[in-house]
Amino acid sequence: MKNSLRIINVVIVLATLLLASSCSHPTTTTTTTTGKTATTETTAATTTTTTTTLAETTTTTTTTTTTATTAATTATTATTTTTTATPITTTAAGEPPIPRDYWPTEDWQTSTPEAQGMDSAKLQQLMDVIKSGNHGIDSVLVIRHGYLVWEEYAENSIYDRDTPHIIYSATKSFTSALIGIAIDRGYIQGVDQKVVSFFTDRTIANMDERKRRMAIEDLLTMTSGFQWNEISYSYADSRNSLYQAMVSGNYVQYVLDCPMAFEPGVIFNYNTGNTQVLSAIISKATGVSADVFAGEHLFKPIGITSARWDKDAQGIASGGSYLYMTPRDMAKFGYLFLNNGVWDGKQIISSGWVNKSTFNIKNNYGYLWWVNSSFGYYSASGALGQRIFVAPDADIVCVFTTSREEGTFVDQSFRTYVLGSVTNQ
Repeated sequence: MKNSLRIINVVIVLATLLLASSCSHPTTTTTTTTGKTATTETTAATTTTTTTTLAETTTTTTTTTTTATTAATTATTATTTTTTATPITTTAAGEPPIPRDYWPTEDWQTSTPEAQGMDSAKLQQLMDVIKSGNHGIDSVLVIRHGYLVWEEYAENSIYDRDTPHIIYSATKSFTSALIGIAIDRGYIQGVDQKVVSFFTDRTIANMDERKRRMAIEDLLTMTSGFQWNEISYSYADSRNSLYQAMVSGNYVQYVLDCPMAFEPGVIFNYNTGNTQVLSAIISKATGVSADVFAGEHLFKPIGITSARWDKDAQGIASGGSYLYMTPRDMAKFGYLFLNNGVWDGKQIISSGWVNKSTFNIKNNYGYLWWVNSSFGYYSASGALGQRIFVAPDADIVCVFTTSREEGTFVDQSFRTYVLGSVTNQ
């Protein structure tokens, strides 16, 4: 209940920070707006950004001072509890698309941009723009060919390298991954399994044939068909469906009880409630909450040690927001997807799930990932500009965290300065 009340207070007090710019979605046009997100919680704006190019002395004769040290394990690390899993039958240990020199399970190794085919001057331009424009950027990390080539943290910010950052709706991409892992391991039959089949112990209002036909895939693609309006009103407005769900006292039940407005699988309608139902499905299918399942089957295998995941009043992990982790750990998640679900010789998530999740199924959206086909990348996207960018052709993972609305700036900066800094493949 404590976490639930805290989240509700955040909705009421701070949700007004999400104005029109954060209510639109990333598109494949050259001017991209930020991804629509769940409830907001923010900190003081950043004022000054420090600039340090990470360099590995073995790769260049001119080195700069690195701030890299072993990633810290915090007291808020996600719980790891052993669950009984069905052996994976749909996937086998594979190889990443590009052979890797090492795996950053313990921590990232560093290099210079030039050693990895990038232009440090172009990346420096981004830092100069951030500083001169007083943008509320807390961190920028760039990984190419598996090496951390750029890492920036803002001065005068409460966030540093070892402080977990709220990632808002980028949480949704983690929830999607957990559904994929649960399917791989036999806990869930597949994306065609009907949603109501997991909740036979509940009395669900407004039941009709459309609701009975709703499948897991419809939740993953934001095409559930529920009557839901998360776009037209601010999150502090009592008419907002997400606001109503979060103050209802039973988030999942509220969502399941919603009337149907459309046939499932047809109309894209952004609905954070879908992801809370997915989190509940993970709990039902595996017998443990999503944060515990993630701790064992996702976070631990790839070395994510900083994760903290808030829960609702019923103890269900927040499927659509309120996951916290450090930028370096965020980058590990992106790197797992860059490598088609493979990590150090083990298939953590099936390559088929990675491919389907990051394919533009409808409205530049896959399975809770935003997809920009025009520029060849996909992203886990959260309010204010929290981003995990993955660009497979460029072999790049890039992380941004922010403390105020910078979604449009972040998306444009990734394309202009990060992808624009690539000098060779």
